[in-house]
Amino acid sequence: MDSKGVIVVPNKEKEDHKTPSLDAHGLCLAQPSVVFLCGGTGASKTTTALSLAVRGYELQPWDNIFLMSPSVESAMDPKTGEYRLVNVQPLKVFPQIQFWKEKKGQKNLLILDDVDLTHLSTRGDPCQRILCDRTLGYVSTHMNLTVYVMNQTWVGAPPFVRKLCTHFILYPNRLDRASIPYISKGVMLHKDTLRQLFDACVEPYDFLLITLKPDGRAMVRINGHRVVRN
Repeated sequence: MDSKGVIVVPNKEKEDHKTPSLDAHGLCLAQPSVVFLCGGTGASKTTTALSLAVRGYELQPWDNIFLMSPSVESAMDPKTGEYRLVNVQPLKVFPQIQFWKEKKGQKNLLILDDVDLTHLSTRGDPCQRILCDRTLGYVSTHMNLTVYVMNQTWVGAPPFVRKLCTHFILYPNRLDRASIPYISKGVMLHKDTLRQLFDACVEPYDFLLITLKPDGRAMVRINGHRVVRN
């Protein structure tokens, strides 16, 4: 029973979940989380993702960081790759669930950088679409896997992916304003509210961090730290 008299039943599957303190850095998010970073080319999605990874390391050090990308080799190039300063392990496809079971107890991060999630193969048992769903859902929750999904458009992540996301990072200056009514439904905000939040992002690389996994901090923060909606 907690301090408010609520009976708490511990879930052993979630004993290693971590929530940042109220004074933690704005980009230090709960672990595990599924974060969707959405914005066009040059929005700074990769820079933000790397910042999230660093702040996440401060909360709980990563044991493994995996990267899936259409150009994973060039992304990891030791001289010019965007991830050259990070010790990432490449993945070509979503692995079988057994892959993650063998890493249970470890703190893992999976980065999906511009992976085409709308045309995943439906062949095989289990197919890539099912493995994606299970990875972002069951594996993330029960095996402490944090996932960053990065795409240039809102529809670049299919509905089943967006429904599994706990956080959204939107880049208003790199998104079509006509998509606001559609996006607003996914982030649990009224379209007029989201439009006002978009207008509040005046600098070229400003972004909105929208949290659907309550951690005691504001639901919407510009650039992770400036509170605009509790």
